[in-house]
Amino acid sequence: MKVSTINISLIPCESLNHLMIPLCKRLLEIDIIPSILGNNTFESGNETIDLNQYNIENEPDISNLVEYVIQQIPFDFDSLPLLVEGESKIIRLLNSKIVIEKFKPTVYSYTFNRYGEVKGTDELRVLFSAAVFRKMNAFSKTNKAKLKNAFLAVIENSEGLFLIQEKVDSCNLEIRVKRFHIGSPVHRYRYTEKYPTFQNDSLPLTKWTRFDKPIVCFDWRNPMTDENGDRLADEPISDDYAGIWMNDISSAKKLASETFLWLEQIFSEADFLLIDICFFIDQSGTKLYGEISPDCMRVRNSLEALTNSTSFDKDLWRQGEKEQVLSERYCNIYNRIFNQTIKI
Repeated sequence: MKVSTINISLIPCESLNHLMIPLCKRLLEIDIIPSILGNNTFESGNETIDLNQYNIENEPDISNLVEYVIQQIPFDFDSLPLLVEGESKIIRLLNSKIVIEKFKPTVYSYTFNRYGEVKGTDELRVLFSAAVFRKMNAFSKTNKAKLKNAFLAVIENSEGLFLIQEKVDSCNLEIRVKRFHIGSPVHRYRYTEKYPTFQNDSLPLTKWTRFDKPIVCFDWRNPMTDENGDRLADEPISDDYAGIWMNDISSAKKLASETFLWLEQIFSEADFLLIDICFFIDQSGTKLYGEISPDCMRVRNSLEALTNSTSFDKDLWRQGEKEQVLSERYCNIYNRIFNQTIKI
């Protein structure tokens, strides 16, 4: 699969001089070849990026500068090499180490055999994922945590809104993290109410039981249908099975659990309860990629009465609610968590 080399020329900014070497080093890691222009110099064929135009609001860091640089690189999405297209995204190669993702406004439920589109949720998912990853990177830097992710930038142009990430070695696994006994395990694990547990209260497991710590599990991702057109669901697999496709299962589980706990706190501060979530982690087991949005989680608006709380996720749509209600709830989550106003 042939990809183009990205060569850029940087016009330096005096206030950013101390970051030029680490910036260039990071750009080289993702196959963007930078050169720094001096006075009255020009390099033909390179995209020229003026760092004096970078908006310095807070203390600049490398990740923000990299995002700014990537945002200045022109592209024609439809002409880029296609990496993969699924039900919810089109992913193309910007270069050998960067992917550019265009989301689709699709929603799907295997359990209720329902497929549809919710206008505007594609862009909301991009914005939500980017806001989460930026916040995650700031947290990791401040707290010396290791919530590594592949996020690089968001680009908005006449073609739409795009999520830009590092290309990772992916595998066909999805990681689910659950704080409550809800969803498919309730139907899959029968008669759990008959048996005591080793949780703090020793009580049997019933619907909406809260786990003492987040439960991390792996799913093998099946296509929507087989070769005969019969519908397929994703299948839970053991850690040992997952280890056939992922190098470090322990690191992946630790990353998923710590990311969930971090998100849980953020949601709680906005008076939301994070019920469960799905992540994608690369083959090494050390880096999150893909999206983190209301589309891949369960969220309630009450920290107390779960059975009477309002759903803010796809459970609404699964149960027959109108598409507009789902998009409004997605916006509500975004606005409350990130203290911004957005409408779709």
